[in-house]
Amino acid sequence: MPGLGKSSLLKNVTCHLGERDVYKDGVLYIDFLHVSTFKESVQILNAYLKDIEEDQFYESFNQDEFQREIERLKLKVSRFNKKFLFSLDNIDHLVKENHEQLLTLLTEIASSSVKILFTSNKFSCKDFASGFSVKKI
Repeated sequence: MPGLGKSSLLKNVTCHLGERDVYKDGVLYIDFLHVSTFKESVQILNAYLKDIEEDQFYESFNQDEFQREIERLKLKVSRFNKKFLFSLDNIDHLVKENHEQLLTLLTEIASSSVKILFTSNKFSCKDFASGFSVKKI
């Protein structure tokens, strides 16, 4: 339901954890409210996680290139060997348009050292694969 304070809670939890240095590799908060496509969300994540080399995004975005983007994200995220937190706000419209791709992305980049918090009205706990811990608040 909109207006329950999910975004406020996410922002406060993210700030609380960031200020206390709980996640040694860092904390990244991204608000996807004005992101219109899944492609754009992947570009934003890759932009925030720039590596040392020049990072180029392919103009076309077929399934093979999407897999390369996921691999690029996984490679960038794999350098976080302590703890890293993604806080992703307002992902509902991405869920509606690209439900399976978003689940794949979240599952692929999550690990024992990388945690993901997100706000959504659309996901339910049964949407996630086994082995992916989901806590509903």
